[in-house]
Amino acid sequence: MAQIIKRGFIASFNPATYTCSIYLLEAQTVTLDNVPVALHVDNTSMLTGAYCAVLFFDEHNLNDAAVIATYASPTSGSIPAYKPGRVAFIPKYKIYDASLPVGATTVTAAGVSNIPGAANAVLCNIAYICSSSASATLSIGPTGAPTCTMNVQATNKEIDMSCTVPLSGGQFVLNASIASYATVYIYGYIM
Repeated sequence: MAQIIKRGFIASFNPATYTCSIYLLEAQTVTLDNVPVALHVDNTSMLTGAYCAVLFFDEHNLNDAAVIATYASPTSGSIPAYKPGRVAFIPKYKIYDASLPVGATTVTAAGVSNIPGAANAVLCNIAYICSSSASATLSIGPTGAPTCTMNVQATNKEIDMSCTVPLSGGQFVLNASIASYATVYIYGYIM
């Protein structure tokens, strides 16, 4: 008994039973019905026409299968998507590493390191330092609505913080009270 993975596409999905009907790419005239979907596959990804990976535990028994993944179909345009509010992690990406003037500096996250334009927020790690004052503040967030604040209490002391930063139009703002320096890494986003 050999296990095998085959490609198919989704004909329909039943969220009540978490099963679907699929067509295998090599046999597009007959559907396989009531195929269980692995629980790690989000139901919002089960779009009609989306491609899927089907694991056959026994390649000679078509009833012994499970859908283990979905992905975009180049012909139908059906693109499985993350459920709203779900976090997608990306390889750590340095989006900002420079001096900050007094006031607002806009940083564009949408389109950077495959962050979709529709992302609602990004997961950031921020390092902040001020060499000219023992009291400096950096606010991070969408324009006019900071969600994270960092306060430097000593000259040349670096502060590190991780936070979730909401986006507005794919951007966020770093607002410095005093000329300072910041490094911002992005390691995920929320749809």
